[in-house]
Amino acid sequence: MEINQYLEELFVNDTSLLERVIKRLENNQMPQISIDLAAGEMLEWFIRMQQPKRALEIGALGGYSGSLICRSMGPDGRLSSLELKQEYADVAKETLEVEGYRDQVQYYVGPALDTMATLASSQETFDLIFIDADKQQYEQYLDAAVRIAEPGALIFADNVLRRNKVLNSEDTSQQNLNMRAFNQKVATHSGLDSFLFPVGDGVAVARVR
Repeated sequence: MEINQYLEELFVNDTSLLERVIKRLENNQMPQISIDLAAGEMLEWFIRMQQPKRALEIGALGGYSGSLICRSMGPDGRLSSLELKQEYADVAKETLEVEGYRDQVQYYVGPALDTMATLASSQETFDLIFIDADKQQYEQYLDAAVRIAEPGALIFADNVLRRNKVLNSEDTSQQNLNMRAFNQKVATHSGLDSFLFPVGDGVAVARVR
């Protein structure tokens, strides 16, 4: 039995949220690249344990991760969601409205690094940051996240195993090289305590010192 299937059978009791998001993605002809069920469950577990109040996500897509974050933070939590494409932000917004989290989220449309620079200049800070966007820019997202993270904040990055392609050192594709470089950076960053969890498609979790 594949490890993620085993984890989902043991720990995931409700798949209805993802099913609703998948249907909305299909209706809008959007890619099915939401965070895996097992990885989403782990994300929620960390959030419930950490109890953050100000979260940032890089990549909204259909609103699945945003819903998980808001649900886990509770009604006092606030989410800033960064999305490059207006049409994706609209779908994510619809999802969070339907799921009852409309008043907890604010969307920023445009290049995430530009928005993060604006947030930094406004002295905005966050105690949870979730990265799930353009894999080519993961290292830059990490640098920008550290600048706006509070001490003790958690930073998550999804898809860091690339379906185990990062294990193949002979794969010299640009995406593989970029992700291997990101994993090395998050593992050795002097300002972070980090680990890579082989759940879903791999989730790197770092705590800001």
